[in-house]
Amino acid sequence: MKVFDKLDQLQLPPEEATLLESVRKLAREKIAPRAAEYDRTGEFPHDNVNEINALGLNAMFVPEAYGGAGLGVSEAAILMQAIAESGACMAGASAVHLNIFGLQPVVVYGT
Repeated sequence: MKVFDKLDQLQLPPEEATLLESVRKLAREKIAPRAAEYDRTGEFPHDNVNEINALGLNAMFVPEAYGGAGLGVSEAAILMQAIAESGACMAGASAVHLNIFGLQPVVVYGT
């Protein structure tokens, strides 16, 4: 069984399942149609980032007490998978710059 197959079997709470559907819709309707053009031009996908941020995904690891989504690693992986299916560079940008190397160290190690 592949890792992503296991992620698809997780039972998400209703609120997170709704967020996942919103992410899949955004990925399908907005990110996927733009992906080839961004890959071709190398332009930074500001509009995609703005729409991802509007869903609160730029703070998915930040605890709710600090205004974030308070999601765990499994939930974040499912959301990144949904984005990656329509544009791998967007999943990479979101995961690496906004969450893993940006906010996560502050949340884990900050005081």
